Amino acid sequence: MFKTKKIIYILMIITMIIANFSIFLWQSKTNATVLPDDDPDLYSKGQATYFKYKGSPIEMELVFYKKDIEYPAYGLNKEKTGFSESNDYKVRIDGLVTNQKVWRAITNGYPFVSAEDLGCSTIERAYAATQIAVYDAYYNYDLKKLTQVNEEDASTVAAAKSIIEKARKAEKSKTIGTLEIKEASKWKVDDVDGNYVSKTYTVTSSAPNKNYEICLTGKNLSKVEARRMNNVSDPDFLPNEKFKIVIPVSSLPISGEFAIHATSSLQTYPIYHAKDLEGKYEDYAITAGEYEKVEGIYNQNYEINTTKIKVLKQDGDSQKPLQGAVFNLLDQNKSILYSELITNKEGIIEISGLAPGTYYLEEAIAPNGYYGYNELIKVDTTNQEIVEIKVDNFIDEGEKVVPEEPKEQHFSNKRLPATGF
Repeated sequence: MFKTKKIIYILMIITMIIANFSIFLWQSKTNATVLPDDDPDLYSKGQATYFKYKGSPIEMELVFYKKDIEYPAYGLNKEKTGFSESNDYKVRIDGLVTNQKVWRAITNGYPFVSAEDLGCSTIERAYAATQIAVYDAYYNYDLKKLTQVNEEDASTVAAAKSIIEKARKAEKSKTIGTLEIKEASKWKVDDVDGNYVSKTYTVTSSAPNKNYEICLTGKNLSKVEARRMNNVSDPDFLPNEKFKIVIPVSSLPISGEFAIHATSSLQTYPIYHAKDLEGKYEDYAITAGEYEKVEGIYNQNYEINTTKIKVLKQDGDSQKPLQGAVFNLLDQNKSILYSELITNKEGIIEISGLAPGTYYLEEAIAPNGYYGYNELIKVDTTNQEIVEIKVDNFIDEGEKVVPEEPKEQHFSNKRLPATGF
């Protein structure tokens, strides 16, 4: 007894389509300081006269504003009329203070150094000591000629001189707040969910930062998301945490564009510039804590994905196309992506809009009268590529049984003729 053997072979033809672009293109990178939303509503806490310069008293307005907590605002133009209880005018933040001498004076003074640590008995005295240091950035006072008005002002004058000396010696400048998104992987079929393509990123900052937030803007983004590496959708990420952008494979038959926005608070000790809206009064340096909110914006395009798998089922002897073969397409984890893919009358199945990556073809049902193929067919695809797979089947002739020769056994009851005896 013997059986005929089935013979099946697979021919894979890979045709590369050379493109001048990848599916996804970086277009631009920008960084911007996010200025405070509200213009500061300044108010005066009265006048103080703690200092004399060259024997003349220096009168000073104590100017603050409130945003959750109270912050000082320091005058920048001593020659102009400043803010006071009797001269209430509006200012608007128009950027960061760019004068590094002013920045060094304030960051060595109040509120970055407490009144107690400055040796001042009150916040108002700490303010006054810092304001003198700010003016010194412009006028370069002779500290020997900077003296006290009253005996109790001695510690305030000492604080001002200490701030000025530290600011003059300081070499550190304000760190420019930047966020940079770096690619940590190429676009690929997502490891967690094969229905998506994903790309992994890291966010680096120019200064210590708090958690950062990712949001996307653009058209047709209903299914495009920023996710954690475990695929949980969450806009907030830890400073050193990677994130990924996921796009449904089903969205790739169309082109589009979107922007990735990364926002975080960086410890740069920002000092903001507030300009008089009328253009004739004193401008102010506005403090707002240690952290500056910074946004990085990254624009991207993605083009139509022409990656395709083409299956051709044919008779292995005649090369006649075979209709009715049923295939499944599996992802890299061998989970079914598409099932019941059936060859047409030309023996063809075309699977479009696939992300570059590894797939497996599984023949579920062979055409009537033919042997099926029991092994998975591995298919590797890259960007803008057509992979053609020919699967030859042979006719199922069934089992051929060769009959054995029977053993002859002969039984007879024939009588012999009489002899006459």
